[in-house]
Amino acid sequence: LLHAVKNTRVVGLPMRVNKTFVKQVTLLTGTTVGAGIFTLPYAFSLVGPLLGLILFALALGFIIFINLSYSWVIVKTEGKHELAGYAAFYLGKLGKFLSAILLLTLGWGALLVYASLSGSFLSQLFSYPYLSFIFGLYYFVILAALVLLGIKVVERIDLFLVPLSVTLIFLFFL
Repeated sequence: LLHAVKNTRVVGLPMRVNKTFVKQVTLLTGTTVGAGIFTLPYAFSLVGPLLGLILFALALGFIIFINLSYSWVIVKTEGKHELAGYAAFYLGKLGKFLSAILLLTLGWGALLVYASLSGSFLSQLFSYPYLSFIFGLYYFVILAALVLLGIKVVERIDLFLVPLSVTLIFLFFL
């Protein structure tokens, strides 16, 4: 997103849309939407459509605020850094340590959520309701291996899966 943010006008519209921009937007979309897309129907069924939409709008506004704030930090800070580097720059060693711990915890937590949801989904899909843990474990191992292969591998997969998922969701709900 760093490259995309630095190549934008003040109004926020891209000066030119290139392959890097598309990859970064796809990765950010996949990260933002994440497993939450699977939990929205359940959450809406608990609170009702009106309150669900209100809470969804509040969460969306919060996510947009966080991403725009981080983008502002990226644009205003000299040099290229990752989140831990920005935390070290502005908050010192403790900020760097806490952001690194937070990223590791959130990363592994996301893998666990995906493993749990996919295990449940795959066990229902293949009519083996008692094997959801095994399916989830397989899924976790595959996702962990992809993460260990690096961000470029995840980026390539996201570049394919995110547009496909968004298209399927729109086709399913329209």
